[in-house]
Amino acid sequence: MIDKFIEVARSMVGVPYKHHGRSRQGVDCVGLIVVVAEELGIELQGHTDYKKVPNPDTLLKGILTHCTRTRGLSITPGNIALMEFSTVTGATHVGIITDLGILHAHEVRGYVAEHRINDQWRKRIKATFSINEFG
Repeated sequence: MIDKFIEVARSMVGVPYKHHGRSRQGVDCVGLIVVVAEELGIELQGHTDYKKVPNPDTLLKGILTHCTRTRGLSITPGNIALMEFSTVTGATHVGIITDLGILHAHEVRGYVAEHRINDQWRKRIKATFSINEFG
């Protein structure tokens, strides 16, 4: 199931970034995970009642509804990475870890992208989670 999850996620590369987006016409970071999961028959709560920069506590609560936090950072394909870009706003971004790096809806680039996890990206990852449906 994890291989299929990553395969479907990769098919989203290039989809435009859209705040609150929940379709192949546009997604944000949470929307990417929701759309990929739903295409695989996994229903996730995909709330869209958050601001441009989501509340870190609310985001974490939503993740924990469907995922289990890993012990330490687990840069394992299929896991979800919770990332922090600013210590002021906290961890407000999520992505899917792949065998090549990380796949996420990248607002700055304007689309879903996959790239390696270099030192800069690794420092941004504050926690990792496994999706409960994957066992």
